[in-house]
Amino acid sequence: MFDIGFWELVLIGVIALFAVGPDRLPGFVRECGEWLARLRRMINTARRELQNELKLHEQQDLKSSLADLDDLMKNAPDRQQDLKPSLADLDDLMKNAPDRQPSPDQKDNDG
Repeated sequence: MFDIGFWELVLIGVIALFAVGPDRLPGFVRECGEWLARLRRMINTARRELQNELKLHEQQDLKSSLADLDDLMKNAPDRQQDLKPSLADLDDLMKNAPDRQPSPDQKDNDG
């Protein structure tokens, strides 16, 4: 978890022995272990809650996206009918554009 090697643990143990004393060291180590266990449980609980919230949020986003897609699919035929006149106008504009190159059929008919 903390990436501490053997000699680092020995050094921490020696410092704790001098700081706490040999008679209180076992109780101190036990109390540190309990605090570490509480900290781990707290971190794991927070991680699980965060993952659950993210999953719930993702599910809501997916449902919203699917509802939007469903609306688009339902409205697609109406929108297609709305676009047909615009596309016909655009096609006429392109056919009558002054910079348009004549097609091979038009060259044969003209010349």
